[in-house]
Amino acid sequence: MKNLISLSVCLVLILFCMAFSPPLPVEFSKPVAPDFGNVIPPKFQGVSKTPITIIVRTGGERWYTVEQTTVGVFPNKRIYVDIDALNRDGGKLIAYGLVGATIYERTVQRAIFGPLAPKELHYSIAGVSINKRDDGLECLIYFTVQTSWGHSRHYEVRTLTQQPFERALGETIAKSVEMVFADERVGEFLKY
Repeated sequence: MKNLISLSVCLVLILFCMAFSPPLPVEFSKPVAPDFGNVIPPKFQGVSKTPITIIVRTGGERWYTVEQTTVGVFPNKRIYVDIDALNRDGGKLIAYGLVGATIYERTVQRAIFGPLAPKELHYSIAGVSINKRDDGLECLIYFTVQTSWGHSRHYEVRTLTQQPFERALGETIAKSVEMVFADERVGEFLKY
């Protein structure tokens, strides 16, 4: 009889927990990788001959949940990106765009300036979000750039495209590099 009562109590507890537990998470997906497709990487002309180290931040979220600011962008699905991989992609685009420069690349888990080169440029993506609009898919990236000369700036870059999210992500990373090169203080840093 005791076993029957214990079994009944356990069954009631299980049913109670099932009734009041949150719904199961929506469909998992692997982290989305940016598609650079036909993206033409930006170039920075006139960079100095002083070696530059491009430092990108690692140790971020490998399964960063992309914020969906409007309902229905990807219904019943969470979208993930690997922030470390996005930082490395941005760092490679910066290095590629510094025509004629001696470039060293390094990844760090925290922003520390070190002795690899006389000048260092840190690039770090903090977040990604998407927004479905009537005229396409809007992708936003929030990132920070810091120079060893003490200049630090937070940016928000957005692109609007009719392309899939992977392509929008690639275009937005390339546009973030354009913003870095267009920053007057970063430009001075790169030229001298």
